[in-house]
Formats: sequence, C-alpha cells, structure tokens
Amino acid sequence: MLPFTFDDPSFPMPEKIQFNVYLPQNGTVWLSDLELIEFPPSELANQLSGSSAPSFIKWGMIALGITAVLAIAAGIAAANLIYLKSKQAQKIELRRMQALDIG
Repeated sequence: MLPFTFDDPSFPMPEKIQFNVYLPQNGTVWLSDLELIEFPPSELANQLSGSSAPSFIKWGMIALGITAVLAIAAGIAAANLIYLKSKQAQKIELRRMQALDIG
C-alpha cells in the first residue's frame, strides 16, 4: 500500500505513478495486479494509522502461521521416525548379543 493525497485542484491530475525500488543486491521485482483505489478521508486516516491492515498482510500472516505449524509437525514426525529406527536397531543388536552368549 502506497498512500498519497492529491488535494490541490490548481494542478492537473497526475498521468503516471512512478515506483522507485531499491534492492541491496541483485534481484527482480515484479509488480502485477495493481489497483488504484480512492478512499474517503476518514478511511484513509485509518489506513495510514495501521488500524486496518490490508488483506494481503492478513493472509500473509495466516500463511506464515500455517507454514510454521506444518514445519513443527514435520519436525516431530522426523524425530519420531529417528527414534523408532534407533529402537529397532537396539532390538536387533540385543538379539545379536544374546545369540553370541548362547552359542
């Protein structure tokens, strides 16, 4: 969101909007699905104060939360598999040791 105001009727309406992007390293910036929306002054004040986050930020936070939960679940599953594999190896080694004692 890039809020701006244009209140001076003595100037002509802008014909273009220029975006200046700085990347500290090499990279590519893609801008798509841009939308120019006029807000009433009261709603613009809410947007500028941050009391109403844009929907893409809300969805981004939800996606981040889901990703974190899935990563934790995958970590727990991997730890359980490692534990079960080590228990299986312990049982095999115990049987081998018992077989050596009997013979």
